[in-house]
Amino acid sequence: MGDLAMTTTRYPNLKPYLQDYNYWANGVALLYTLSAYVGGITLLFSAFWWLNGLGIVLLAHSLVYAELLAHEFLHGNIFPNPTWNEWGGNIMLWLFRGYFPPYQAQVQMHWRHHAGQVGSFNLGDYLRSLPPGGRRLVLSLEWLYIPAAHFLLQGYLLSVWLRSGSPLRQRISIQLAVRLGCALLLGLFSLKALILYIVAHCLAVTLLRVVQLFQHAVVSGPQGKYEQTFSPLLSEHYPWLNVFFLNFTYHNAHHVMMRCPWHSLPQMDRQLATVQPMDHLPLLQLMANYHRFRIARLLNGTGQGADEQGNLTLEQFYGRLTLLGY
Repeated sequence: MGDLAMTTTRYPNLKPYLQDYNYWANGVALLYTLSAYVGGITLLFSAFWWLNGLGIVLLAHSLVYAELLAHEFLHGNIFPNPTWNEWGGNIMLWLFRGYFPPYQAQVQMHWRHHAGQVGSFNLGDYLRSLPPGGRRLVLSLEWLYIPAAHFLLQGYLLSVWLRSGSPLRQRISIQLAVRLGCALLLGLFSLKALILYIVAHCLAVTLLRVVQLFQHAVVSGPQGKYEQTFSPLLSEHYPWLNVFFLNFTYHNAHHVMMRCPWHSLPQMDRQLATVQPMDHLPLLQLMANYHRFRIARLLNGTGQGADEQGNLTLEQFYGRLTLLGY
């Protein structure tokens, strides 16, 4: 299924999902994210390694939720008040990313994604432009499941932003200084806690990669190239399991109506499935692709997610890394 958003004129029964604010569900998600973030960091200081492990898991999942809730805020799906969405989005973006352009610029960049503008950046060409030693280091770390390409791309974005106009450069510089100061402070209190925080962040990046790699593929058809969208579900039979990723796994439904909040996506997906294929993918089975193609996707792009007729071809679906590194 392509990325051309369906309208409520074609699907009049989708109108109830339009910005269906559920303050209880949103409140629970936000409270969990903030509590897990603070609780996870607290457990990193424990003298017991099993509590450290629990802290890593809690912190990593809170960072995943922070990024996915930021995505909901960008769409205006949490609050009806745009100012509240901007404040909430900035907080969530700060938790996971630490430095980022102004909120409205983030909104515009994300809307370009929904318009099918995938950009011209080519990760493979960028990696090949690196010195041989640097390229081998990145590929070796990625082979070991350490998301080195993510941090490489973050460095690339950071360099672009710091070379930009004065207001953005000043904003990014201040954010980066505060972020590094917080990391230094954490390290002064406990070097172990700082190292474990980095481990948790890498785990969060990996989790986001797993769910996002297989959501889009560029397909060559009779009418030329187009982008096909997929929904890599943790479980189709037990929809509640997909809340682990804040229902972001229902990505096809999200692209049909991006103003449908996360908590309503499973129900809307079921309704849409009665009239058209929703291209559900078994996320657990795709883990084999995540393993097999962890180097190929860096150098050779997405692979082939579907043939010219739109039929799934998972055997050669590498997954697509974005500029954010997942």
